[in-house]
Amino acid sequence: MRQILIVHSSTDMRFESFFSKILSTVVVKTLWETYEALLVEPAAKEKIQKEILDSDAIFIVLSTDERFNASAKVWFPWATNLAKEKDIWVFEHCEDLERVSVLIPKPGNYVAYYITNAWSDYVSKIAETYEKPKAATMGLPEAIVKPLTHAEEGAFFEPSTGFALFDYSTARAIGLKTVCPNCSLSYNLHVPSEMNFVRCPSCGRFYEIQQLSKAGASTKE
Repeated sequence: MRQILIVHSSTDMRFESFFSKILSTVVVKTLWETYEALLVEPAAKEKIQKEILDSDAIFIVLSTDERFNASAKVWFPWATNLAKEKDIWVFEHCEDLERVSVLIPKPGNYVAYYITNAWSDYVSKIAETYEKPKAATMGLPEAIVKPLTHAEEGAFFEPSTGFALFDYSTARAIGLKTVCPNCSLSYNLHVPSEMNFVRCPSCGRFYEIQQLSKAGASTKE
């Protein structure tokens, strides 16, 4: 049986039940680790190292709590280097895009999502690919993107709190291939179809999703 490792915050209660319900329906082995428990002592580091090496995919659930920020800044570079041959999925709630400053080196997939039934179905389909002997390669359309200025970024968020001034929770979820125009990282992007901007999880800069390339659009289902 294939294995997924889920790393999440034990204090940010928005996400654990969402992912627990999804993964309880998928025929894969799941391991759960919290940011608070990471790298506390040598034994913990050895344990998580074995879990990473034994897993087929790592689901990294980003959070806004302070302990997450303190642990993750140290842990992500070490863990993602160890997991470079694994499938790394970064999940970030759309409301938190301006409130999470931690960067993740070279993720293969970035998911900006909402806690809704539609996103539950979408994430379930992602997890179900690991029921098979080898996860299928996702054929995704390519997006044409451009960087945003800091002023343009600020128009989407409340300046004092970083809270989102938008709500795309009713838009359907879509997957795209993208290359960040700021750091040139190539990865798969999963976002609400009506959201035309996103934060790069690797460099932290925002960029605009302008349209799909003609080649990509022709392959879109």
